[in-house]
Amino acid sequence: GSLPSTGGIMPCNALLKKECLVEYADQEMLLLDMLEKDPYYFEQYGLRHILVDECQDTSENQFRILKYMACTSSFESLMVVGDDSQSIYGFRYTTPKFFLQF
Repeated sequence: GSLPSTGGIMPCNALLKKECLVEYADQEMLLLDMLEKDPYYFEQYGLRHILVDECQDTSENQFRILKYMACTSSFESLMVVGDDSQSIYGFRYTTPKFFLQF
């Protein structure tokens, strides 16, 4: 069978690929996929200090990215700021549990 006509409108994923664009929601997963293939990616940037504001609204994927950043040879310190009673982005799969683990 053939695909139904879209009236000349290109499907969203095809358009994104054609224009070299990425959905905002896909950025974390794409970065994690890249880091699994090249876990030393951040070495080239000489990260020494990392500051995370609103840490109570960190997702599991964002926390995993932070771990990759902190595993560089140049890393010296991590500072997180937040208030677990103000976690408001649960709909984005964030949770204060990572913040509370510090």
